[in-house]
Amino acid sequence: MRNISTIFKREFLAYFNSPIAYVVAIVFLLVNSGLWLFMSNFFLMRMAEMRLFFGILPITLAVFMPAVTMRMWAEERRTGTIGLLLSLPARNHELVLGKFLASLLFYLVMLAGTVTIPLMIALAGDPDFGPILGGYIGSIFLGAFFLSVGLFVSVLFKDQILALIVSIVLCLGFYLLGTDLVAMPLDGWTGGLGTAIKEAVGVAWRLQSVERGVLGLGDVIHFVSFTAGFVLLNVYAIESRVRMRGASLFPAGVALVLAIAIAVSVAASEMSLPRFDMTEGGVYSLAAPTRRVLAGLKAPVKVHYYVTPRDRMPTYMNMKNLERDVRDKLEEFVEYSHSLTYEIIDPTVDVETQNKLQARNIVPFTAQSVQRDSREARLIYSAISISYLDKKEEILPRVIPQTLGQLEYELISRIYRMTLEDKPTVAIYAPLQYRDPNMRDETYRKMMAMRGIPVPPPEDRFSLVKRLLSGEGYHVVPVKLEGAAKIPARARTLLVLEPEELKPEQVREIEKFVAGGKNLFLALQKHTFRYMAAPRGGWSVIPTRVNSGMEPFLRKFGLSVADSILMDKNSQMVQMNRRAGQWVFREPVSCPVQIEVIPENMNKETGITDRLSGLAYFWGGALTIDEKALEKAGLKAKRLFTTSAGAWSLAGKTTPLMPQDIDPALHKKKGRRLLAVYLEGQAPGGRDKNTTTEVIVVGCAEMFSDDLLRGLSNATFLLNSVDALTLKENLSSVRTKGSVVRMIGDLTDGQKLFYRFLVLGLVPIILVALGITRSIIRKRRRAAYLKKFSQ
Repeated sequence: MRNISTIFKREFLAYFNSPIAYVVAIVFLLVNSGLWLFMSNFFLMRMAEMRLFFGILPITLAVFMPAVTMRMWAEERRTGTIGLLLSLPARNHELVLGKFLASLLFYLVMLAGTVTIPLMIALAGDPDFGPILGGYIGSIFLGAFFLSVGLFVSVLFKDQILALIVSIVLCLGFYLLGTDLVAMPLDGWTGGLGTAIKEAVGVAWRLQSVERGVLGLGDVIHFVSFTAGFVLLNVYAIESRVRMRGASLFPAGVALVLAIAIAVSVAASEMSLPRFDMTEGGVYSLAAPTRRVLAGLKAPVKVHYYVTPRDRMPTYMNMKNLERDVRDKLEEFVEYSHSLTYEIIDPTVDVETQNKLQARNIVPFTAQSVQRDSREARLIYSAISISYLDKKEEILPRVIPQTLGQLEYELISRIYRMTLEDKPTVAIYAPLQYRDPNMRDETYRKMMAMRGIPVPPPEDRFSLVKRLLSGEGYHVVPVKLEGAAKIPARARTLLVLEPEELKPEQVREIEKFVAGGKNLFLALQKHTFRYMAAPRGGWSVIPTRVNSGMEPFLRKFGLSVADSILMDKNSQMVQMNRRAGQWVFREPVSCPVQIEVIPENMNKETGITDRLSGLAYFWGGALTIDEKALEKAGLKAKRLFTTSAGAWSLAGKTTPLMPQDIDPALHKKKGRRLLAVYLEGQAPGGRDKNTTTEVIVVGCAEMFSDDLLRGLSNATFLLNSVDALTLKENLSSVRTKGSVVRMIGDLTDGQKLFYRFLVLGLVPIILVALGITRSIIRKRRRAAYLKKFSQ
């Protein structure tokens, strides 16, 4: 160890004895953290993550790591000092390890200079540090591997530039061999060779899981085996190429060491080794609701996975590993329930099997494949069936790599609903309305009729809600709250979407339903808005007052919806049609009534709103809670989400919004406004004190319309709410796993400038200062030594 320490100190300090090390470190930081690689996209994309950074880093490491190691042995051989080095009382492996550890520590110092990036993201947003930590761990392993390759090549040449070029080619080769860019063409010509090489020696695909925040032991073994292999080859190269002992056997020795490293890596890939989920909340581990459902299974559940064999799968989008990934997920399910069993079946063995599957709506689908430099369509199977007692079989018709993130929810939601005695029933009240907001104004409709333009009839603006709930296994029953179309007794939850001018008997029907211990999801509007194209450009936004008729009902629950028009600086643009003669153009319109709710303004302590990426809260109003009335009613309130701190209210009006109305700088009374609330307790008027009612009230119904339901996480929020109100086991936290996109907040120009300096300027300035300081100290020591020597 003493010899290794001596060599290590000599080599590490040698980096900082010349300005080259400082130049390399500063250039490394500027390239990886620079404007054109990271910062130029960060403030535009506003995502609180480092995926882009770690996606670029392997390419830059393939260049910088050889630059760090090129002089290690080549300079020793060129200057002839290698003879002196080999004459030291140190073994070859001690020399190699000393140099390797010195270069590794120098790389870690350079990599540590990039910690200003996660610091900046933490200051600007709320990132998940699991993928960031995983990215750094992967970068350390990759850097160590590239350093070992560079050291090995350096000992083979006396010319540093030649060693640099060869090392760069090898490092880039190892990286590219792990991508589909190389694997797909090779598979097209050789039938699987590209994928075999990719999994055996490629490093790109090994970084995918760790950059998501999942550290697999198999990936660690791969990097350790290849790094150790090239360090061993370095020792062997000194013995055979420098000391000239067994030089004729050198090629065979290299082949043997690499073969052992490949064998170890392949064996680790085939084994079921542990994985460590470092993400916040365990995104890639089974969620707590999933484990509870599996543990509570009282009858056998059989899962059959019908998949085309691996050798016939296309290479595109990692399809060849699809069977293994699905098997790993099913194995996790089996660990928590012995009542669940699975079987993987190849449906291509005979035509009879395929015909039986077709009768069960399990059919192959087309996937893109590359064969001999030409693209072709290939039919493949990848479907799952779930059987439970005598219930109707559930089918997942298409399981592909892009949907693996939702596989846990797709499986457990179907298993859970199959275990229920009856299909959960949800009643929906959504009156027919005009899809175009302008059509809701009677004057506008009369003008159209006078011009001879046919007025379309009102339609169901919430049809997607019904289809969405039906697709999730709910029995959806539309109701009118009067006459024969009343709420069915079997309904557990009632959805009331954008009620308008409800009659007293309709409101009493809702009160009766809630008083009976049933649950309610209420989304209502206080205003709608018409958009009129101005003749000289721009748009007029005209509010229209809406009377829901639900105000007395809400007061009993201690709630009210403000009559004022709500605006927020956090808003989205919408695309509107502008006519110019016979032409129609799409034109973006920005207005603060088109509110965007960002994750930082959502309640993270409930599965209903946790992990949502954002909500399009258009034309909605603010909710007000009367705490005394709430306490008197014996209800508990849980705030679900609010506006930003930059929201303001405008007194209700029916004339077009003016520039001074929508300018946030002219409104001083800003603050957060409540937008959605969850209530729990005994409903007012309820007779049974042991009966608990749950009510969710949202001050916006437009966000669930067919036009906006697919916007951001609107659909997910609706499904989470219905699950929480209807099912005993809330699976909303499973549905939103991995779907959240963490965003940074709004930044001023001054903040952006500060963050750019933090990332681009702070560490380079510190390195320059350290370099100058060290240079001055060394000059003074040299001068003192020469003075003493002359005396």
